[in-house]
This record gives sequence, structure tokens and C-alpha cells, in this order.
Amino acid sequence: MTQEQYEFRIIFGTYERLLYGLDVHPAAASGDAQSVFTVTPVFIYPAHISCIKAVATSSRFLATGSTDEHVKLYDLRLRKEVGTLMHHSGSITCLRFFKKSHLITASEDGTIAIVRTQDWEVLKTLAGHKRAINWVDVHPSGKVLLSVGGDGTLKCWDLARGTCTYSMRLPKVAERVCWSPSGQLYAVLMNNLVQIHAVSDGEVVGNLEGIGRINAIAFCSMEGVDEEHQSREVLVTGGEDRSIGVWAQDGERILRWNTQHGNRIKDLDVYVKEGKPTIVVSCSSDGGIKVWDLTDVAHQLKTSHSTESAVPADGKPVKVVLPQATPQADYNAKCRLTCIAVTGPCDTSSKGKRGDIAHGADEANEDEVAADRSEFESDYEDPAGKATISVSFEEEGETTVEEKPSTPAPTIAKKKRKATADGNQSAGKRQAGSGPIIKKGKGKQAALNKFRKRSVNNSSK
Repeated sequence: MTQEQYEFRIIFGTYERLLYGLDVHPAAASGDAQSVFTVTPVFIYPAHISCIKAVATSSRFLATGSTDEHVKLYDLRLRKEVGTLMHHSGSITCLRFFKKSHLITASEDGTIAIVRTQDWEVLKTLAGHKRAINWVDVHPSGKVLLSVGGDGTLKCWDLARGTCTYSMRLPKVAERVCWSPSGQLYAVLMNNLVQIHAVSDGEVVGNLEGIGRINAIAFCSMEGVDEEHQSREVLVTGGEDRSIGVWAQDGERILRWNTQHGNRIKDLDVYVKEGKPTIVVSCSSDGGIKVWDLTDVAHQLKTSHSTESAVPADGKPVKVVLPQATPQADYNAKCRLTCIAVTGPCDTSSKGKRGDIAHGADEANEDEVAADRSEFESDYEDPAGKATISVSFEEEGETTVEEKPSTPAPTIAKKKRKATADGNQSAGKRQAGSGPIIKKGKGKQAALNKFRKRSVNNSSK
């Protein structure tokens, strides 16, 4: 089965330091009408030495962060580890890719790092939070970044200058923050309260509260929300009560249902592809993973209605019994899940078509693997030279992006010849009894005097 045949890939981390990868395929035609997707495990890997707390994906790469303070990097197309980042001194709390070009990492040490994916160099470190950073998210334009931390503040960072441009004290310590797809709204999660802000004036345009503790939020576009709106930006939430809610920008409920997870919803992510329904993937602390099609869920809930019990005499809150919906696929990892990310098929546009790595990696020879390596991994010379993107932070103005040809790297044979020549030259200079190494500059005379003095002392003995 080729890579192009899977719809999307689910990647999640666990308390048991295991990294899982699941491919979701359209189910084959069968008599079971509920078999919409088939979930197939493709890798299970002990990625870290302790709990995995964050995962992030781009069209090519996967990054994982752990309480061991390391960020591990993987090539999804080759299914191999390509390196480790160790620039933080605290547990990794959040990872975010911006397209293919940059990786944002956040840590309990109170810093945010901007990493270039071309060579995995840390371009800039943003420091301003007084305590651990809980979450970060990059604006769709890539110009600004929002972060929330244990110090109870929300900060806005100008990525062109690498400085904090705005800081706001929140009513509670925030756990997550996320941008809407259009970049006109952002949502802040604070335990059992979610505030939706407008970017134009910073005012709160919607509040979500009274539904218990919320553990995860995500903005996405949803098709066919109602008769008036064919496409609409909505906020998806998952919480301790094992329910998933879909909310309008003003906080109005659109959908909310009981997922029937065995435990709380620990995390969720969304996958949106043009022309197809919006997919929500939720994971629970008991190891359960469920795949939801929001259009299908809305259709199921049309025939169901939430019911409310009578108000008790002591004035306790009314208990709401939510309707249940059937997921389009589910999987049980049988371990405690911590974080999840959903990504589409790997980007293979720059290379020829290849078979599924799960089946073809063992059969590929060294030449095929070397030809399919990323640019910064290659040891071979490219006579034509490839274009590279140089990103720099300036005092004024936006990020400077300059395209320039890179200098071809020397081949392995050239490296060996150069090393041999350097070794012979050094050996010729430092033969026994040939005198001292003469230093150029101010130390020349001092070195000669020292050598003469040592010679006189040896003669006297």
C-alpha cells in the first residue's frame, strides 16, 4: 500500500515514553456501514527516556518533546531519527511548526526558541516569562506569536524583531492559546473558562464556561454548520466530562456530544482538507483514540436531544445528559496518552514516487536512501548548487528573507585528501629535535629566548 493511499496520520505520545504512529485509510467496501476508516499502526518507538509531553508535525518532519529536556527530530518520509535538540534546560511543554521552515519550542525554563528546519539552528531565543511557558501558537502569517505561562500573563511576540510587543495579565493562569485559521481571533484556555478575543481591538467576543474543566481546544473551519453559513470558523473543546463541544465565535453551542471515552479527554487535534469534512481526533488518558467527522456527528445529533434532570431542592446545578455519537474509527493503545497531532500524507513533491516506507525501507539499498535524504543530511556534492533561504532578525522592519546560492559541500574523497595533506604538513613542521614552533607576532622573540634558555640549562646538566 503506497503512502498516497492513507488519508491522514495520527501521532501521539504517552507517559510510558512511547511514540505511536497510526495511518488512517478509507475502509474497504463491506457490509459494515460503520467502517468508514481503518486504523493501522505503522510505528511504535521508545523516543525518550521519560514522559513525552508534546508532539508537532509538518509535511515532512516530526518533533517530540519530553520531560528529559530534549527535542527529538524525525523524518516522516524516511521514518528515521535525524537529530536531537538540547537547547532548553527544562521540560519541553509545547512544540509548533510554522510551515516547513521553522520549529517553535517552549519549555519550563521560561524561554521560547525559534529553530530553522534547514539546518536545525536556533535562530533566536525569546525570554520574558517569569515562570514555565505552558503553550505557544504562531499566527497564520508567521509574523507574531502568542504565549501563555505560569506567571499568569499572555505575551505577543514580534517574530521579525524577536521582541515582546504586548503583555496582558489574565484572570487565571492559562494552559493553552490558539489562533483561528483566519488570524482574526484567538482563544485562551484557563481551566474551566475559555475566552475568545478579537485581534482588531483585543476585546472578548465570546466566553465558554459552566461546562466543567476543559483540557484541550482547537480552532478550525467547519463546512455546513447551518443553513446560513456554508463554512465557518468554530472552536472545538474536549474536557474532563468526556465530551467534545463545537462552539461559534460568540460562545454559542453548535454541537456537543458524549464521546464514550473510558476516561477524560486528554488532548485533541483537527484535520482539515479542502473539499472534505472536518476531522477531529480525540485521545483519552485510558489509551482510547476516536476519529470524528463533524458533518456526520451533526447528522447523528439531529435525531438526538440533550435532556436535563429536574433542579434539586438544594439548588445544585442542573445535570445535562448529552447525546451519544458513533465515531468513524477508534483505536486502543492500551497505555496512558499525553498529546496528539494529526498530519496529512508526507510531502513527496520534490522526489519521485516511492512505496510505503513501512514495507520498502528494509528493501531499499544505500543509494536509494542517500538519494532521498534531506538537504542538510547529504554528504555529497551538488555541482549546480541549491537555493537556500537566509532569515535574519533586524532592529527595524520585518524579517529579511534573501535567496542565495549555497556553496557546494566538499565530497567525502575531497575531505579525506584534505585531512591527509593537513596531517603531513603538521608532521613535517613538528619533527623531533627540529626546534620550537615559531609563533608569528609579538611572541616570536619570547619563544626564541625560552628555547635558548632551555638549551643552556640542558647543557649545564
